[in-house]
Amino acid sequence: MKQLQQSILFTAGLIGIVLFCAALWSRMDPVYPDIKFRMQNLLRQANEIEAVAAGNSHCKAIDFDALGERGYHIWLGGNDVFETELHLKTLIPRLPKVRTVYYAVSFHTFVADNRAATILDRKSKRVEAYAYLPGWKWIPGDFQSFVKARLINLIRPDHGYTTLLRLLGQQPRPAKESNPRDGSRNRDRQFKGFRNINVLIERAEKARIVEHAKLMNDMLQNCPGLPEDTYACLERTIRFLQAQDIRPVFFTPPYFFRYTELADRNMVETFRRNMKALARKHNVEYYDFSANPDFVFETKYFMDEDHLNRRHGAPAFSKQLRERMNCR
Repeated sequence: MKQLQQSILFTAGLIGIVLFCAALWSRMDPVYPDIKFRMQNLLRQANEIEAVAAGNSHCKAIDFDALGERGYHIWLGGNDVFETELHLKTLIPRLPKVRTVYYAVSFHTFVADNRAATILDRKSKRVEAYAYLPGWKWIPGDFQSFVKARLINLIRPDHGYTTLLRLLGQQPRPAKESNPRDGSRNRDRQFKGFRNINVLIERAEKARIVEHAKLMNDMLQNCPGLPEDTYACLERTIRFLQAQDIRPVFFTPPYFFRYTELADRNMVETFRRNMKALARKHNVEYYDFSANPDFVFETKYFMDEDHLNRRHGAPAFSKQLRERMNCR
């Protein structure tokens, strides 16, 4: 019995030391510093935030000033619906004044699960999603990624090499990437858009649409039940938000026309059909701007093929979104 007690005490002490070291390193030189910075600023302003933008990086289309709301961007680049569900269920109870959730949905929403990917290092996205999220909840069956995220400041991807360079003064600390007030990316605001339409057409044909097609095929091959699982996940998220008396606003932002032309037709049609069915069944709003002619041919609005820039694109889109919402 005494030996068992000693073993338990030793194990508890070891765990405590590990967690202490992880917390210390996180304070000195955190992995994913911008994610930590955004989360800290969100929770610091918890009693002021009235709306959040959730989902993936297509939330760059949201400009809260143009919407006339005090909002915050909680999305992470590459988030899937399972990660977004966890983020909302974890953060909404900590944001007492939130009454609207702007949720970006994309052509690939129903065939995306970062855990199912075997290419492009997408599993690291799941670790990012957990890294600085408060609480001790994880997506069912995903405990390994959760533990890795909690220890990420110890098992660092670069094995501490970058930290050593910073301590030696040979590498600067990363600059703050996000606006502390709303969580938007500072560098996105500086982007003025493409001057030459042919450059953006070439990018659409050779870059992101090709990358997205490979990635979605890989995920779907590894998890054939993804369309049903993602649909069910969105239904759970809608029910959760409605139970909190929160207005879910689903939207698809404008995409550069060539991106949409090259997207898999079956995937796009299934996506649009599913979103209409969800909106009708649960009486929620869905606004599809993906082919909106006011945007899709104008290069000044885009930072790349499927993201609006924040100088011109996001304010113009958010203004139109607000007008559509007011007409509902």
